[in-house]
Amino acid sequence: MNRIIKTEKLKEQILKNVLPLFLTKSYESISIPTIEDATHTTRGTLYKYFKNKENLFQQAITLFYNSPLNVLYAVPSSNYKLEDYWKIKIQQLQEAHKYIRSFGIFLDLVSLSHYIEIQGISLIPSFKEVIISNNQKNLKFWETVLINTFDYNIETGSSLQEIAVIYNAIFLQKCSTFPNCELSLPKLKIKT
Repeated sequence: MNRIIKTEKLKEQILKNVLPLFLTKSYESISIPTIEDATHTTRGTLYKYFKNKENLFQQAITLFYNSPLNVLYAVPSSNYKLEDYWKIKIQQLQEAHKYIRSFGIFLDLVSLSHYIEIQGISLIPSFKEVIISNNQKNLKFWETVLINTFDYNIETGSSLQEIAVIYNAIFLQKCSTFPNCELSLPKLKIKT
């Protein structure tokens, strides 16, 4: 059992160490020796855990993209009201910023996430479906929060979707200008 845990920890460490390469460089420009240097492992160890460079790339970006450290990640909304959910999304932004800066990466977080999407689609065609699904979840979570916050009737559903799009866009704008932005919840005039 300990051997399995050690194996998983080493694999996670490799993925964590290689991630900055894939976040900042094109897939084609990254060589196996560069990956060895970044991960502090040998070629043999890399091939023990990953079939090839493409498999390592797929696992690294999937791990990042499907985590709250990606500002485009859809954080579940549960029973939150708008103000509480905004705080959770801002906390997500702050954690993602701290995580990316820990690698010495100073790109804006939305551009970085879109860069990963573009890289992912170019090598993994099914990655586009992951992106679309995540975008849909984001909007659905914002809608859920708005429903929890305001007393909507069924007839206002289409405007609810529009408002969800607006709040999501405002959050993404904050992400692209963080840390030089105001993080307070924007107040929109919403008719219910």
